[in-house]
Amino acid sequence: MSDVGQWQALDAAGTIHTATYTFTGGLTRTVLIQLGEGSFLAFSPGAALVESAPEALTPESELILLAPAAAHTMGLAPWKARFPKAVVVAAEAARPRVLKKSGVDAVEALAALEARLPAHIAVHVPPGCKLGEVWLSVAQGDRVMWVVCDAFVNPPELSEKFVLRTLQTLYRAGPGLEVTRLFPKMFKDSARFREWASERFSNGRKNVLVPCHGAIDDAPDFTERILDLIQRRF
Repeated sequence: MSDVGQWQALDAAGTIHTATYTFTGGLTRTVLIQLGEGSFLAFSPGAALVESAPEALTPESELILLAPAAAHTMGLAPWKARFPKAVVVAAEAARPRVLKKSGVDAVEALAALEARLPAHIAVHVPPGCKLGEVWLSVAQGDRVMWVVCDAFVNPPELSEKFVLRTLQTLYRAGPGLEVTRLFPKMFKDSARFREWASERFSNGRKNVLVPCHGAIDDAPDFTERILDLIQRRF
């Protein structure tokens, strides 16, 4: 997404919006999903985006702030301050660190989110991930949109900055659809994740990837490429 800081709709109904912002490692993404009338979910809320959030989201809205991994915490306190009624949630593996590092006073279990989701949206927790990774799937007719955190990256190109480009190369953070060298190390049993992830993308529908790090991938051959990548990296 080229317009950093600009919110854009991902669906015709305008219930899913996303925007990217810069951090020390490059670009990352926030996804805002309307769950119902006056009810919203912010996946990996970024501090730089809180003031520009879509107008439909107000301080009176029912808002869930999802920390989709232990390291995605920096935007939680600013969003909580802007939207005081918001509830922060995270996976069990991530909750202690999120509570310690984010500056918020409470982090609830994912059950607080799951109870409010409409039928077409589901939470997925990769088994055994030390980072507390969380995915969302949004079913839309014959396609499924997968909102993921650090499991897959998809930067179109490497940074022009030498230091950052060197780090991206070292850690295999792109270019294009990739799994970083660090992510498989977050599992005691990577084969279990390989089976789990492959099962989710083998759903008979068109899959679309909406990663925190990198471009949205809705190419016709995405499912084939992601399944191949999972087999090679895990």
